[in-house]
Amino acid sequence: MGTHSKTLKIVVFVYLLTSCSFTGSLFFERIDKYLGNYIKEFTDFSEQQQSQIDDFTRGYKEFLAKKELTKMRTILKELKGMNPANVETLLAATESHFRAFLETTNRYFEQHFVALSKTLTEAQVLQIKDYLSSTKDRNLNDKEQISFSKKVVDRYRRGFERVGIRLDKNQTEMISRDSRHIHELASEWREFQNDWTNDLSELLIRKNEPNFEDALILHLRRQNEIGDPNFRRRVEENRLIVIGVVVKIFHSLSPDQKKKFFQKLDFFISIIDRIIERRSG
Repeated sequence: MGTHSKTLKIVVFVYLLTSCSFTGSLFFERIDKYLGNYIKEFTDFSEQQQSQIDDFTRGYKEFLAKKELTKMRTILKELKGMNPANVETLLAATESHFRAFLETTNRYFEQHFVALSKTLTEAQVLQIKDYLSSTKDRNLNDKEQISFSKKVVDRYRRGFERVGIRLDKNQTEMISRDSRHIHELASEWREFQNDWTNDLSELLIRKNEPNFEDALILHLRRQNEIGDPNFRRRVEENRLIVIGVVVKIFHSLSPDQKKKFFQKLDFFISIIDRIIERRSG
């Protein structure tokens, strides 16, 4: 419940599965259930707290339907007009839209998280802290078995496959070559995240103090700027490298890859159309 990193994962989860749905409109109609169950893993919530979670995740589904789906549809339609002259412009617009979506979603959940936080017992706060720590440990054990360079290439490959593009050998080699300057920041991020989580736990314990709500919202928003200036500089360098690689890949697409990409976009658009039609019918 209490971390902005969890909110970020929710945002990515929602964004992929609404604008680029794997399972279609049926998933969207159940998205509040999936999100609610995800949040309920943090601790042993009471029945009243679970009802509170159900209410605001259901509200988020309505928010998406009314405010965001048409925006996502517009972005997908614009991507269908991609050509060598406008690749960079369209991809920059897509990233900008995602950032706006991230900000809007964070703002939606903030007030609900604050309200839920005020109902937490000290035991629940400790459970949340333990849960977040154990999650990070599991992820660390899983991911450190794979070399960093392979992880980078695999992320690109999976990302392109989600939009219908199967990379060829030359494109995979291009990614490996152009991504060699990406900074490996996972261990540093975990240290900063551990500090942030510890501070969060201490803050949640002080839920009855004056200005708790403002302090919690400020702390949640700081998670987006985690780390010292040197760390943030390297995060931005990584972002620019990733954008550059994605642009190069799109410039290198074969006619067949472009065809499959546009077919996938049509599929995503049809899903959004079905959701909108179902909810207006």
